[in-house]
Amino acid sequence: MLLKKQKLALALGISLSISFHVGSAPAQTSIAYNHDRYNTQPGDIIKTFQAYTVSFDSGDDNDGDEFGEVWRIPEWVAYEVRKYKGRCVPVNRDNTSWFSDEDLADEGIAPRYDSYTYAADWWQTRPNWYKPGQLTAEFIAQRLGREAAKETYSVMNVVPQRNEFDRGIWRALEFLTAAWAQRYGAVWVISGPVIFDRQPSGWIGDDGEMAVAIPDALFKIVARESKDPNRPHILAFLYPQYGPFYFDKAPYPHQHFLVSVDKIEALTGLDFFTNLPTEAQKEIESEKKEWLWSVKTRDYVRICS
Repeated sequence: MLLKKQKLALALGISLSISFHVGSAPAQTSIAYNHDRYNTQPGDIIKTFQAYTVSFDSGDDNDGDEFGEVWRIPEWVAYEVRKYKGRCVPVNRDNTSWFSDEDLADEGIAPRYDSYTYAADWWQTRPNWYKPGQLTAEFIAQRLGREAAKETYSVMNVVPQRNEFDRGIWRALEFLTAAWAQRYGAVWVISGPVIFDRQPSGWIGDDGEMAVAIPDALFKIVARESKDPNRPHILAFLYPQYGPFYFDKAPYPHQHFLVSVDKIEALTGLDFFTNLPTEAQKEIESEKKEWLWSVKTRDYVRICS
Protein backbone atom coordinates (compact mmCIF):
# COMPACT_ATOMS: atom_id res chain seq x y z
CA MET A 1 0.00 0.00 0.00
CA LEU A 2 1.55 3.29 -1.05
CA LEU A 3 1.86 6.59 0.78
CA LYS A 4 1.24 9.42 -1.68
CA LYS A 5 2.73 12.94 -1.65
CA GLN A 6 0.72 15.10 -2.78
CA LYS A 7 -12.21 30.68 5.04
CA LEU A 8 -15.32 33.09 7.26
CA ALA A 9 -18.43 31.81 8.90
CA LEU A 10 -19.96 31.92 12.37
CA ALA A 11 -21.53 28.63 13.30
CA LEU A 12 -25.12 28.98 14.45
CA GLY A 13 -26.81 27.31 17.38
CA ILE A 14 -29.23 24.61 16.27
CA SER A 15 -32.54 23.43 17.71
CA LEU A 16 -33.08 19.71 17.93
CA SER A 17 -36.12 17.51 18.44
CA ILE A 18 -34.95 14.22 19.96
CA SER A 19 -36.95 11.05 20.57
CA PHE A 20 -37.08 8.92 23.72
CA HIS A 21 -34.78 5.90 23.90
CA VAL A 22 -35.90 2.80 25.76
CA GLY A 23 -33.66 1.96 28.72
CA SER A 24 -32.39 5.48 29.15
CA ALA A 25 -33.54 9.01 29.83
CA PRO A 26 -34.58 11.13 26.84
CA ALA A 27 -31.67 12.41 24.81
CA GLN A 28 -30.64 16.01 25.44
CA THR A 29 -33.53 18.46 25.09
CA SER A 30 -34.11 20.77 22.18
CA ILE A 31 -32.64 23.97 23.66
CA ALA A 32 -30.42 25.49 20.96
CA TYR A 33 -26.88 24.17 20.82
CA ASN A 34 -24.09 26.61 19.96
CA HIS A 35 -21.33 24.22 18.96
CA ASP A 36 -18.84 26.88 17.88
CA ARG A 37 -19.64 29.17 20.78
CA TYR A 38 -16.25 30.91 20.70
CA ASN A 39 -16.20 31.58 16.94
CA THR A 40 -13.20 29.64 15.62
CA GLN A 41 -11.52 31.30 12.64
CA PRO A 42 -10.91 31.05 9.81
CA GLY A 43 -13.86 29.06 8.57
CA ASP A 44 -13.50 27.39 5.21
CA ILE A 45 -16.36 25.12 4.09
CA ILE A 46 -18.73 25.26 7.06
CA LYS A 47 -21.24 22.46 7.65
CA THR A 48 -23.45 22.18 10.74
CA PHE A 49 -24.70 18.78 11.83
CA GLN A 50 -26.86 18.01 14.84
CA ALA A 51 -23.95 17.20 17.13
CA TYR A 52 -21.14 19.31 15.69
CA THR A 53 -20.01 22.05 13.34
CA VAL A 54 -17.11 21.45 10.94
CA SER A 55 -14.85 23.66 8.87
CA PHE A 56 -13.64 21.48 6.00
CA ASP A 57 -10.54 22.26 3.98
CA SER A 58 -11.15 23.52 0.45
CA GLY A 59 -8.67 24.06 -2.34
CA ASP A 60 -7.17 27.12 -0.66
CA ASP A 61 -3.50 27.81 0.06
CA ASN A 62 -2.60 25.69 3.09
CA ASP A 63 1.19 26.06 3.08
CA GLY A 64 1.71 29.70 2.08
CA ASP A 65 3.15 29.05 -1.38
CA GLU A 66 0.31 30.99 -3.09
CA PHE A 67 -0.99 27.82 -4.71
CA GLY A 68 -4.06 25.89 -3.59
CA GLU A 69 -3.80 22.46 -1.96
CA VAL A 70 -6.54 19.95 -1.21
CA TRP A 71 -5.94 17.93 1.96
CA ARG A 72 -9.45 16.39 2.12
CA ILE A 73 -9.67 16.63 5.91
CA PRO A 74 -11.47 18.99 8.29
CA GLU A 75 -9.57 22.01 9.57
CA TRP A 76 -11.52 21.94 12.83
CA VAL A 77 -14.62 20.47 14.38
CA ALA A 78 -16.49 22.15 17.26
CA TYR A 79 -19.18 20.71 19.50
CA GLU A 80 -21.00 21.34 22.76
CA VAL A 81 -21.46 18.56 25.30
CA ARG A 82 -24.07 18.92 28.05
CA LYS A 83 -24.72 16.96 31.20
CA TYR A 84 -26.65 13.82 30.38
CA LYS A 85 -29.70 13.07 32.53
CA GLY A 86 -29.99 9.32 32.02
CA ARG A 87 -28.36 6.33 33.68
CA CYS A 88 -26.62 5.28 30.49
CA VAL A 89 -26.21 6.50 26.92
CA PRO A 90 -27.89 4.23 24.34
CA VAL A 91 -25.78 2.88 21.52
CA ASN A 92 -26.93 2.77 17.92
CA ARG A 93 -27.00 -0.95 17.13
CA ASP A 94 -27.90 -0.41 13.48
CA ASN A 95 -25.39 -1.00 10.72
CA THR A 96 -24.21 2.57 10.18
CA SER A 97 -22.59 3.42 6.85
CA TRP A 98 -19.90 5.98 6.24
CA PHE A 99 -20.90 8.75 3.84
CA SER A 100 -19.42 11.74 2.08
CA ASP A 101 -20.72 15.08 0.85
CA GLU A 102 -21.40 14.09 -2.74
CA ASP A 103 -21.19 17.63 -4.12
CA LEU A 104 -17.79 18.17 -2.49
CA ALA A 105 -16.68 14.70 -3.55
CA ASP A 106 -17.60 15.45 -7.16
CA GLU A 107 -15.40 18.56 -6.91
CA GLY A 108 -12.52 16.51 -5.48
CA ILE A 109 -12.67 18.39 -2.16
CA ALA A 110 -14.06 15.74 0.21
CA PRO A 111 -12.99 12.10 -0.19
CA ARG A 112 -15.29 9.16 -0.51
CA TYR A 113 -14.98 6.44 2.08
CA ASP A 114 -13.06 4.14 -0.26
CA SER A 115 -9.95 6.27 0.41
CA TYR A 116 -9.98 4.84 3.95
CA THR A 117 -10.69 1.19 3.11
CA TYR A 118 -8.32 -1.77 2.85
CA ALA A 119 -8.74 -5.49 2.40
CA ALA A 120 -9.12 -7.54 5.59
CA ASP A 121 -5.97 -9.58 4.94
CA TRP A 122 -3.99 -6.36 4.40
CA TRP A 123 -5.19 -5.07 7.80
CA GLN A 124 -4.06 -8.27 9.51
CA THR A 125 -0.43 -7.50 8.75
CA ARG A 126 -0.74 -3.75 9.54
CA PRO A 127 -2.96 -3.54 12.63
CA ASN A 128 -1.77 -0.03 13.56
CA TRP A 129 -2.39 1.55 10.15
CA TYR A 130 -4.52 4.64 9.67
CA LYS A 131 -8.29 4.37 10.14
CA PRO A 132 -11.04 7.02 9.89
CA GLY A 133 -10.80 8.62 13.33
CA GLN A 134 -13.81 10.69 14.40
CA LEU A 135 -13.25 14.17 15.77
CA THR A 136 -16.76 14.20 17.26
CA ALA A 137 -17.17 10.78 18.83
CA GLU A 138 -20.27 8.74 18.09
CA PHE A 139 -20.94 8.03 21.76
CA ILE A 140 -20.93 11.77 22.53
CA ALA A 141 -23.29 12.56 19.65
CA GLN A 142 -25.56 9.71 20.78
CA ARG A 143 -26.60 11.94 23.72
CA LEU A 144 -28.53 13.89 21.09
CA GLY A 145 -30.13 10.83 19.57
CA ARG A 146 -29.66 8.17 16.92
CA GLU A 147 -29.66 10.47 13.90
CA ALA A 148 -27.05 12.74 15.47
CA ALA A 149 -24.85 9.71 16.11
CA LYS A 150 -25.20 8.54 12.51
CA GLU A 151 -23.96 11.91 11.30
CA THR A 152 -20.60 11.35 12.98
CA TYR A 153 -19.95 8.83 10.20
CA SER A 154 -19.46 11.62 7.68
CA VAL A 155 -15.96 11.73 6.20
CA MET A 156 -16.12 15.46 7.03
CA ASN A 157 -15.80 14.44 10.70
CA VAL A 158 -12.72 12.23 10.37
CA VAL A 159 -8.99 12.32 9.77
CA PRO A 160 -6.58 9.40 9.32
CA GLN A 161 -5.62 8.21 12.82
CA ARG A 162 -3.33 5.43 13.92
CA ASN A 163 -5.48 2.59 15.18
CA GLU A 164 -3.78 2.30 18.60
CA PHE A 165 -3.89 6.06 19.08
CA ASP A 166 -7.58 6.26 18.21
CA ARG A 167 -8.58 3.26 20.34
CA GLY A 168 -6.37 4.21 23.28
CA ILE A 169 -5.35 7.61 24.56
CA TRP A 170 -7.56 9.63 22.18
CA ARG A 171 -10.69 7.69 23.07
CA ALA A 172 -9.84 8.01 26.76
CA LEU A 173 -9.66 11.79 26.34
CA GLU A 174 -13.12 11.74 24.71
CA PHE A 175 -14.56 9.86 27.68
CA LEU A 176 -12.85 12.33 30.02
CA THR A 177 -14.34 15.24 28.08
CA ALA A 178 -17.82 13.78 28.48
CA ALA A 179 -17.17 13.29 32.22
CA TRP A 180 -16.24 16.96 32.55
CA ALA A 181 -19.58 17.85 30.96
CA GLN A 182 -21.28 15.74 33.64
CA ARG A 183 -19.36 17.39 36.44
CA TYR A 184 -19.53 21.03 35.28
CA GLY A 185 -22.80 21.06 33.35
CA ALA A 186 -21.42 21.69 29.87
CA VAL A 187 -18.17 21.95 27.93
CA TRP A 188 -17.30 23.26 24.48
CA VAL A 189 -14.74 21.38 22.43
CA ILE A 190 -12.68 22.32 19.38
CA SER A 191 -10.64 19.55 17.80
CA GLY A 192 -8.66 19.08 14.62
CA PRO A 193 -5.53 17.93 12.81
CA VAL A 194 -2.01 19.35 12.98
CA ILE A 195 0.29 19.06 9.99
CA PHE A 196 3.81 20.12 10.87
CA ASP A 197 5.33 22.80 8.66
CA ARG A 198 2.03 22.80 6.73
CA GLN A 199 3.38 20.02 4.51
CA PRO A 200 1.74 16.57 4.80
CA SER A 201 4.33 13.86 5.42
CA GLY A 202 2.11 11.19 3.87
CA TRP A 203 -1.22 10.36 2.30
CA ILE A 204 -3.66 7.46 2.28
CA GLY A 205 -5.69 6.26 -0.69
CA ASP A 206 -4.96 3.87 -3.54
CA ASP A 207 -4.61 4.62 -7.22
CA GLY A 208 -7.93 5.85 -8.54
CA GLU A 209 -9.02 7.09 -5.10
CA MET A 210 -8.78 10.58 -3.67
CA ALA A 211 -5.65 10.98 -1.56
CA VAL A 212 -6.19 12.12 2.04
CA ALA A 213 -3.49 13.94 4.03
CA ILE A 214 -2.22 12.23 7.20
CA PRO A 215 -1.97 14.56 10.23
CA ASP A 216 1.18 14.43 12.34
CA ALA A 217 -0.81 15.22 15.47
CA LEU A 218 -4.27 16.12 16.75
CA PHE A 219 -5.33 18.93 19.05
CA LYS A 220 -8.29 19.26 21.39
CA ILE A 221 -9.30 22.42 23.25
CA VAL A 222 -11.90 22.08 26.01
CA ALA A 223 -13.62 25.14 27.50
CA ARG A 224 -16.09 25.55 30.34
CA GLU A 225 -17.72 28.57 31.89
CA SER A 226 -16.20 30.48 34.79
CA LYS A 227 -17.63 33.28 36.96
CA ASP A 228 -16.29 35.71 34.35
CA PRO A 229 -18.02 35.07 30.99
CA ASN A 230 -15.05 36.63 29.19
CA ARG A 231 -12.54 34.26 30.74
CA PRO A 232 -13.66 30.65 30.39
CA HIS A 233 -11.60 27.88 31.90
CA ILE A 234 -9.45 26.29 29.18
CA LEU A 235 -7.50 23.07 28.71
CA ALA A 236 -5.56 22.62 25.46
CA PHE A 237 -4.03 19.31 24.38
CA LEU A 238 -1.64 18.33 21.59
CA TYR A 239 -1.17 14.62 20.82
CA PRO A 240 1.31 13.37 18.22
CA GLN A 241 0.07 10.27 16.40
CA TYR A 242 3.02 8.41 17.90
CA GLY A 243 3.69 8.66 21.63
CA PRO A 244 5.45 6.83 24.47
CA PHE A 245 2.22 6.16 26.38
CA TYR A 246 -0.05 5.06 23.54
CA PHE A 247 0.38 1.35 24.03
CA ASP A 248 -0.18 1.51 27.78
CA LYS A 249 -3.50 0.80 29.41
CA ALA A 250 -5.65 3.49 31.03
CA PRO A 251 -5.36 5.68 32.98
CA TYR A 252 -3.29 7.70 30.52
CA PRO A 253 -1.16 10.70 31.59
CA HIS A 254 -3.12 13.33 29.67
CA GLN A 255 -1.45 16.13 31.64
CA HIS A 256 1.79 15.46 29.72
CA PHE A 257 0.06 16.64 26.54
CA LEU A 258 -1.18 19.99 27.86
CA VAL A 259 -0.03 23.01 25.86
CA SER A 260 -1.09 26.62 25.46
CA VAL A 261 -3.74 27.64 22.96
CA ASP A 262 -1.09 29.92 21.44
CA LYS A 263 0.99 26.87 20.55
CA ILE A 264 -1.90 25.23 18.70
CA GLU A 265 -2.61 28.48 16.87
CA ALA A 266 1.02 28.71 15.77
CA LEU A 267 0.98 25.14 14.45
CA THR A 268 -2.38 25.32 12.65
CA GLY A 269 -2.86 28.96 11.62
CA LEU A 270 -6.25 28.92 13.37
CA ASP A 271 -7.56 31.62 15.70
CA PHE A 272 -9.63 30.57 18.72
CA PHE A 273 -11.90 32.48 21.10
CA THR A 274 -12.18 35.37 18.64
CA ASN A 275 -15.39 36.72 20.18
CA LEU A 276 -13.76 37.39 23.56
CA PRO A 277 -12.23 40.78 24.46
CA THR A 278 -8.68 41.06 23.14
CA GLU A 279 -6.96 41.21 26.53
CA ALA A 280 -8.93 38.28 27.88
CA GLN A 281 -8.19 36.28 24.74
CA LYS A 282 -4.46 36.95 25.06
CA GLU A 283 -4.49 35.99 28.73
CA ILE A 284 -6.27 32.65 28.44
CA GLU A 285 -4.51 31.61 25.25
CA SER A 286 -0.98 32.20 26.54
CA GLU A 287 -1.36 30.08 29.66
CA LYS A 288 -0.30 26.45 29.69
CA LYS A 289 -2.15 24.54 32.38
CA GLU A 290 -0.26 21.97 34.43
CA TRP A 291 -3.14 19.87 35.76
CA LEU A 292 -6.41 18.44 34.57
CA TRP A 293 -9.79 19.41 35.98
CA SER A 294 -11.09 17.18 38.73
CA VAL A 295 -13.47 14.36 37.91
CA LYS A 296 -15.07 11.52 39.87
CA THR A 297 -15.97 8.00 38.86
CA ARG A 298 -19.69 8.83 38.94
CA ASP A 299 -19.09 11.50 36.26
CA TYR A 300 -18.48 8.80 33.66
CA VAL A 301 -21.84 7.89 32.13
CA ARG A 302 -21.71 4.34 30.86
CA ILE A 303 -22.92 3.12 27.51
CA CYS A 304 -26.12 1.08 27.76
CA SER A 305 -25.46 -2.64 27.40
